[in-house]
Amino acid sequence: MISFDHNDQSSAYGACPRFTTLLQALVHQAKTKPQALGLADKERGLSFEQWALRVTATAHELKPELESKGVKLGANTKEAQPQPLQLTPGAAVLLPAIPSVDYLCLYYALCLCHVIVVPCDKNSTEDTLRYYAEQSDAQVILNYPDANLSATGLAVLDCTEFLKRADRQLTSWESSGKATQVIAQMTLPSPEEFESIYFTSGTTGKSKAVLLTHANTLQGGLNSVSTCAKFSSDIEILTTPIFHAQAASSFRANLILGAASVLFPSFYRPEELKALITRYQCNAINLVPATLKLLLESLGEPGFCELLKPLRLIEVGTAPTDPTSKSRYSALLPHTWFLYNYGATECSRTVFNLVCGDYLERTERAAPEGFAYGQNYKGQCFATCAELSALGRPVPVCHALVLDDHGQSVPTGTPGRLVFEGGMVMQGYLNNPELTANTIEPNRYYSSDCGYFDEFGFIHILGRIDDVINMGGEKISPQEIEDIVLSVPGIKECCCIGGEDALLGVIPVLYYTLSTGSELTESALKQALRNKLNRTHRPKIYIEQENLPKNRVGKVDRNALKQMWRESSIYQTMRASQA
Repeated sequence: MISFDHNDQSSAYGACPRFTTLLQALVHQAKTKPQALGLADKERGLSFEQWALRVTATAHELKPELESKGVKLGANTKEAQPQPLQLTPGAAVLLPAIPSVDYLCLYYALCLCHVIVVPCDKNSTEDTLRYYAEQSDAQVILNYPDANLSATGLAVLDCTEFLKRADRQLTSWESSGKATQVIAQMTLPSPEEFESIYFTSGTTGKSKAVLLTHANTLQGGLNSVSTCAKFSSDIEILTTPIFHAQAASSFRANLILGAASVLFPSFYRPEELKALITRYQCNAINLVPATLKLLLESLGEPGFCELLKPLRLIEVGTAPTDPTSKSRYSALLPHTWFLYNYGATECSRTVFNLVCGDYLERTERAAPEGFAYGQNYKGQCFATCAELSALGRPVPVCHALVLDDHGQSVPTGTPGRLVFEGGMVMQGYLNNPELTANTIEPNRYYSSDCGYFDEFGFIHILGRIDDVINMGGEKISPQEIEDIVLSVPGIKECCCIGGEDALLGVIPVLYYTLSTGSELTESALKQALRNKLNRTHRPKIYIEQENLPKNRVGKVDRNALKQMWRESSIYQTMRASQA
């Protein structure tokens, strides 16, 4: 019997020990399940014991090297900070995020050295890396195999040789029987220490530096665990960019559970993915919506099913998945659990929607055989067909509210600003006290999203507050338009923006791409939407593209589309005629 009640001691969440930091979780897993697979990539796998030993050995080698570069060790804690936030110069280190065991070993070795980790895309431009360094006061960047660093003006610390020495030390401790003693002697950071600075994807403008403590990142992982959809027996492939909060939340949750994380590049050949699933006997995967769509389009339904059928769980996040796609995936893989996640870099994993096809086929809301649910799930856990359009429910250990412009709670069904409370809320944005003050209060995060609760406790999202289209006083949800457009056969991708208009202020402008071989015309698309959207909410302009611009984590870049609209001949002609 599987329980989804997080208060049930037999559930995945209820059975977890209570840790104070993720490093404490690693030590626990190394002691209680030392030989179980903990971390892997395409080249090698480490047991939990080997992972903990390699982190310890790497920290031993890393500490004097950091000190020689002028890095300040152990200088930053939550309690010691003035307001606005101000870090000790040189207390943070840039770490290129590569999907390899080296990355997470270096990450937690830096934590053991009481250094603030700044994950960054290994393909970042020189200007981006310099910006990250300026925002975080970092003066050093680590270099290790496949990092591909560009010139940054930062001091570069090459880790290649001391990673080899750490491997030799690991082997020595294992062969001499000292592993247990070494792990017991690890000096762990406190929950109040600053652990990391993650940078937002820049969807709403300049990328922001998000400061997190060890307690924040632990709670973000616990939020994911509290869905009770992930188990300690899972071996999960993480394909989402490892420097992004989506992947970070998954490897944190796996570490808490004692599940394995297998790191894999975001862009890959399906045959490589299949080989990795077979090699490590993986039963779970973390994907972005665009990758899931790409797999289906490139492999076709038979190949898609053959590749993903061995998996029990597919986690999907970073961007919304439209209801039509959710329904199709569950029809193709009716026994697979799809865990659709929502969160933010500033406030990790706050909403989830658990979908399973064979449950969706049931007309009654009774629990499937072999499952038990808590009252907080209203007698059921998996979403029904009518709930596929919802963002999901708040995770059980997080509190969610919908507030109006005056900070007051609104009735069920009334849209407002989504607000979340819990220990995962960031400490603030570095070098931006005004935005910090407008975004967080102690343990409370004011998101940029507009949404509402339905009568079953599901959250429905209308879009980002700045993206909701206010056309002559009529508020239009771009998310609603996009979900309906994506239900039209032949549409591959779409994005609806509020395009500037001289008469109405803004109007719905739809950018879209067609699936391979699609013969869908603009007039046919307009006709399809007449029966699904009222006249006011239908796009006023339709623009077909070969591809939609994406940001570094694969999300459609709305700001780029808004700029494209302002520069388009259509807009220029409209302006001239309306002048």
